[in-house]
Amino acid sequence: MRIDDTYPRNYTELTVEQIENGFTIVPNPEVDQCFSAITICTHIVNNNIHQLYQLNGLKHIKRVFDKELDNLLKTMTSFMEVQEPSRFDCEHRQVFLKVFKETVEPYLQGYDEYAFWQRQPSFTYYKLDKDGNTVSQKEWAELVNDLVYALSKYLNDPSFKQKQAERQRKSEHQYERAKYLVDALRAQYSKLLILRVDLCWKNQNLDELNLKQLKSTLSAFFKRFHHDPALPKIVGYIWKLEFGQKKGYHYHCLFFLNGNKYQNDAYYAEQIGAYWCKFTQGHGFYFNCNRNRLAYRNLAIGMAKHTDQTMFDNLDKVLGYICKQDQFIIDKHLSEIEVLRTFQTSAIPKPNDKAIGRPRGNSLPDIGISKNTELTTTP
Repeated sequence: MRIDDTYPRNYTELTVEQIENGFTIVPNPEVDQCFSAITICTHIVNNNIHQLYQLNGLKHIKRVFDKELDNLLKTMTSFMEVQEPSRFDCEHRQVFLKVFKETVEPYLQGYDEYAFWQRQPSFTYYKLDKDGNTVSQKEWAELVNDLVYALSKYLNDPSFKQKQAERQRKSEHQYERAKYLVDALRAQYSKLLILRVDLCWKNQNLDELNLKQLKSTLSAFFKRFHHDPALPKIVGYIWKLEFGQKKGYHYHCLFFLNGNKYQNDAYYAEQIGAYWCKFTQGHGFYFNCNRNRLAYRNLAIGMAKHTDQTMFDNLDKVLGYICKQDQFIIDKHLSEIEVLRTFQTSAIPKPNDKAIGRPRGNSLPDIGISKNTELTTTP
């Protein structure tokens, strides 16, 4: 599976928050703007667009070269609605903001930006000096063409491509690590019980100190799986730290249990979640994804038999989804705290460990994992 630059799927998570009787959509112009910038920039690069409109002698639109881009620009959130510095960011938005300030903003006065994104083709914009005198003027379509041309230039700049490549490598490393773990567990167990639990923290406005506390709390929590009989014995796990309007800072967790010993996935997921609440002394809460299977596009929870390729294909999509988010929109707290790990898996069992369940072949390559088979964590 290749992790590519398709549209990120965590929009709902970032724009929905919990209320007493359910969930509600919360306006989040920062998130909207990031996602619009990602989509617009990706379309420009993929289609090698340098100009959107052919203009007539009056600088009005004569022909639209790319109608999809024309429609995508309508989705852009005004920069006046976003307070800088924004909480969420991505390289696409950074480029878009830079280009906007260079090409369009000098021609905007007062609330002109709202009119600009509302698309008034016959509107004339004026660039003024410090005394209010007109320096130059441009029609709306001219400014849009300038914006698109500058975007195409910056998006093809080596520095931007390098940043994208760095994110790509990080995401692919995480995905490969997670995939190796799943393949090794599949080879070792004839059946795996897969649980998806989101472990959350009630305080959504965590500072750096509290985020480090959250990290140490999670580490201590996972150590309990080694010896506390109140928790099921897991044979592997994957977690990813993210931020969402609905859940605040939270860990997306995948737990793997020996399906020959455990069968009731919703029960054991509930057991883990309840233990988390107790362990955090009420500061934490959880979402048991196994209780609401229909809410998930690619069902990859519950019992997975060794031969159930559909289940493992769906799980592969889930791994890609979890690992690819860092390619796009990020919460600045998570990127600025260098010591804060945002992804982790349990140690990968050796391929030659004795298989649990019915006999079968072992096709996994020798990946040089340590002989220590105890459940441990790795970056």
